[in-house]
Amino acid sequence: MSEPTSFKEYEELYHNNLYITGFGPANVTNHYPCPFCAAPEWSVSKVIHTEEDMVQEHTCKECGRSGKFVFTIYQPNHKAFEFVQTGGDDPPSWLVPAPRRI
Repeated sequence: MSEPTSFKEYEELYHNNLYITGFGPANVTNHYPCPFCAAPEWSVSKVIHTEEDMVQEHTCKECGRSGKFVFTIYQPNHKAFEFVQTGGDDPPSWLVPAPRRI
């Protein structure tokens, strides 16, 4: 798969490659595309395991970039999360704002 060359192309690919499978709380699964190039199956996560899967680093099989989510707890009932890049080439220049690199 070739990487998108514009945000419009990326957005179309991302929406085409984002889908949900399964039925019932224990089986519903989100299939997320790569947040950098929109290639399919960057992360596959059962809904009931979303948060624990989000903090794991995932690497795209197509573009080689890696990322994960970082959670911050502000209060017992208030969490925030941020997607960060953990490896690979810099994101395309049109992907603005680019994720923070750690």
